[in-house]
Amino acid sequence: MKPLALVCALALLLGACMRQAPLPPPSGRAPVLRTPEERVAMEAAREAPAAPVASAPLAAGLPARLREAAFLRPQPLTGAAVLQALPAGSAVSILGEIDNAGGRWSNVRVGDLAGWLPASALEPVH
Repeated sequence: MKPLALVCALALLLGACMRQAPLPPPSGRAPVLRTPEERVAMEAAREAPAAPVASAPLAAGLPARLREAAFLRPQPLTGAAVLQALPAGSAVSILGEIDNAGGRWSNVRVGDLAGWLPASALEPVH
């Protein structure tokens, strides 16, 4: 075989190998499909600086009330949809709390709705 023909054959073989590269093994998890609004909210939450925690964590299962008006949201993100606007003084039940890039959030139940409020908007009921 001539040297030029050998180089061409190797180039074709290498190109075929590159096109037929195996895919990585599946992770075992189904991909999470997000709406454009959810992606924007998640990006904003990742880029937001961590807010200082204004209050101590509230214990799960205890009642609390809003010290200021706040929006009940389905996720602990300021860009998440609003489930309900709650006025100051509204009674809630604490389900739990988390810290994320957007600060401390409380998972709460208000009547039949469950959602997330900024922990700084809540105070314990004495």
